[in-house]
Amino acid sequence: MCIGRFFIGAGRESYFIQLDKMLTSWFKGKELAFAFSLPLGIARATAAANSYISPRLIPYGLYFPMLIGTYVCIFSLITGVFYVFLETKVLNKEKKMGKKIKRTNKVSFREIKTFPKKYFIAIACSCILYGSFHPFYNIGNKFLMAKFMINEE
Repeated sequence: MCIGRFFIGAGRESYFIQLDKMLTSWFKGKELAFAFSLPLGIARATAAANSYISPRLIPYGLYFPMLIGTYVCIFSLITGVFYVFLETKVLNKEKKMGKKIKRTNKVSFREIKTFPKKYFIAIACSCILYGSFHPFYNIGNKFLMAKFMINEE
């Protein structure tokens, strides 16, 4: 279970890093804030929906949930390949038009010292937030049902 969660977490975080890179190249200014918040909001809503729906599918066995998961993974793969195709097409078009494509792939950990304190406060708030409500997703339904004496039916 822990190994599976590790791989899911590594894939999810890599996905969000790539998504952020993609969004910063497509949107600017106020549009960027909305573009960042929309996928994040959808991801949180689907996580909450998963916590609600998954326990109700258990009586039907594992076949149906695994089938849905497989279809979601296949859809994700197809959209990822489609994105690479679109991005490659845009880059080739920019090269033909003579635009210089600036790439800054150079990473220096020494630059961390120059980050403003607000950045580190935001990181700490995110860690506290995620550390407090993500575990609640897994136990929240049973906890609330036991506290308020609600039957599962």
